[in-house]
Amino acid sequence: MSQVVAVQNALNALIASTLPEYDHLSDSLDSADNTMLTLDKGFASSLGDAKNINSDYCNQGQTMIERAFPVILSNVYATSFDASGRILLEQSLYDDHAQMVAAIKNNITLAGTCVDARFDGDSGLEYLEGENKKFIVIISNVIIKYIEGV
Repeated sequence: MSQVVAVQNALNALIASTLPEYDHLSDSLDSADNTMLTLDKGFASSLGDAKNINSDYCNQGQTMIERAFPVILSNVYATSFDASGRILLEQSLYDDHAQMVAAIKNNITLAGTCVDARFDGDSGLEYLEGENKKFIVIISNVIIKYIEGV
């Protein structure tokens, strides 16, 4: 198994243990494509762009890579919410997001699979509409440095 796969598995495991009420989404790139799932809350990570980091840390046959891992947290949004219900849903999603960020900050090596993991920023709240459901999502960018054998 490549190290990038081990890193993504560790990131997913950390999120799943931090937010146990969240189901792993089947489509990590588009929440609207998950409209047939019966879930209220979901998460997914995907592999983003990467760059080779020149480092004396690596031995021959290894390279240090810095890669972005977009992480989606998604909640189903009911249009029947009044203003206070919508605000509570938004605040709840931000609370979950803060828990995820704290978990990453407290486990920067993701159980020893990487050199460093850090929260880099997020998209702010977005409302998406699928064929059968509406979602409120926040997409975070987690930057992870890891060593891959070449």
